[in-house]
Amino acid sequence: MKTIKLSWREEAGKFSLAVEYSRMWPFEIEEIEQIAAKWGFAVNSAGQRQLGDLSGRWTPPESAEAIPAMRNSLREIGVKTIFEGEEE
Repeated sequence: MKTIKLSWREEAGKFSLAVEYSRMWPFEIEEIEQIAAKWGFAVNSAGQRQLGDLSGRWTPPESAEAIPAMRNSLREIGVKTIFEGEEE
């Protein structure tokens, strides 16, 4: 199972998620980012990913259901999400 690690960040009063991807191909990361975008996350990526680019920044939507829904969708494609402070 692939893993992504998420940690909350705050800049100028706005929250976002710093994302660290485990060793993945760019197309796998793009698929994960598409799922996050589907659930309303603003995914900050500069176009096509390069090999070795294993981090990102997502801005969550207002919906309280977005994070659990996104986690479930990622689990369905074999991606485990771990938030900072959760056990692996």
